[in-house]
Amino acid sequence: MPAPELLLTGFEPFGGDSFNPAGALARALHGRLLGGTVGVVGLELPVSGPTAWRKLSASVRRSRPSWIVALGVSGRAEISIETTAWNEEDYGIPDNAGRQPRGQRILARGPAHLASGLAGRLGEAGGGAAGLAIRRSADPGRFVCNHLYYRLLHLTRQAGHSAHQRAIFLHLPATWEMRRSLEDRRRFYALEGLQEAVLGLLRQVVGGESGSPSPHC
Repeated sequence: MPAPELLLTGFEPFGGDSFNPAGALARALHGRLLGGTVGVVGLELPVSGPTAWRKLSASVRRSRPSWIVALGVSGRAEISIETTAWNEEDYGIPDNAGRQPRGQRILARGPAHLASGLAGRLGEAGGGAAGLAIRRSADPGRFVCNHLYYRLLHLTRQAGHSAHQRAIFLHLPATWEMRRSLEDRRRFYALEGLQEAVLGLLRQVVGGESGSPSPHC
């Protein structure tokens, strides 16, 4: 049986920034081992809902991961464990492909919202040496992050899926490298501190299961 894998995704820069910590961490943690047995597969995604979903779903079909953790960046001064995705997209700015849906459903026949089966496993304490707060959130926004998360939860709720009920979205605070950090440098963090906190959460995700990956479809 192949070793279990955790697919870790993050987005490219957007909104005028030249850096996105989510994509940077997905690249940096690619190939890392969790618990000595679970390999991290890092994947950077475009900031365009449909295109990001096509790239993610192709990777899921190819590698059939046992867990999927998606990363994004928000304006919050904390790491947000997103418990819920919403069947709505309402972009305040265009995405990187120039797309800007307003008040549209993501899946015409999908439920109004979907909940993550992993959210309850992750603790709100333990932000590492960076002193980051970690809190649950039921509002991932209505931008590309939510588009991807809703489709991801819709896919992985299928019985028999390799990552059945094992998908979560984490919103990160902005970092010093981002243009927006100039607005209020007290609210932003170093990438190294974010990496430490994210690794701690990834270890919680796979904790207790690293020797027993879920069945692959």
